[in-house]
Amino acid sequence: MNLLTLSLSERRALAKQIQETKDVKVCKRAQAFLWLSEGVSIREISQRLGISRQTMYDWVSFYQKRRNKSFISRLQDRPKPGRPRQNLLSFFENLIHCFVNLRDNTDIIMSSGQHPYSQKS
Repeated sequence: MNLLTLSLSERRALAKQIQETKDVKVCKRAQAFLWLSEGVSIREISQRLGISRQTMYDWVSFYQKRRNKSFISRLQDRPKPGRPRQNLLSFFENLIHCFVNLRDNTDIIMSSGQHPYSQKS
């Protein structure tokens, strides 16, 4: 029984994704689907990729249910609930900006002869 049947164009697109993507999860899924379409067992694929068999079944189900979506969106993770993760670079840029502003404001206050935490009189 073949769990996943791919067209020639899908196989080519998956092979292209493996070559070009920088997203490890997308690469793993693309490779898994190619192996599966070649007849490699779920058990063997899960061992090769270090994932559970259930994860493999979930990937196939998700991929097949989204046949009407764009090819790349079928390989990507499902949207996660909650607040999106902040880009680490953006986080540090904001943090540095806050420290620079704090230092500049403290320098102004200190040069006025007033302690930064004292109340204005």
